[in-house]
Amino acid sequence: MLSFVMFAALMLALALAFVLRPLLTRHAPDDPAALARRRMQALLEAQHRACSEAMVGTRQRVLVTGRAARDGRELAARTENNRVVNFAGDPALHNTYAEITVTRALPHSLRGELVTN
Repeated sequence: MLSFVMFAALMLALALAFVLRPLLTRHAPDDPAALARRRMQALLEAQHRACSEAMVGTRQRVLVTGRAARDGRELAARTENNRVVNFAGDPALHNTYAEITVTRALPHSLRGELVTN
């Protein structure tokens, strides 16, 4: 009789450990590769944000590529480090280089003002 009780207790313990535990836990353990990817993405975003914020107030030579994606009245340009800068300007500047002053850093682009000589 004692061995049956021990067997039943062992089965209950195994059931709790391997069957019910995953159902009762809120979050599955993180995959190490997924965790590493999330950390690397966060690091890259922080570096990008810091570089963009460091450009605020600087004068940049940019290549005007056309109209801005969100506001057709503005122009879009690329800096030497490939950041997008949107600014107000004459559409005749398309495919030319221009000097701008970066005024603001946004999550995915910069804002600037055209430097007039």
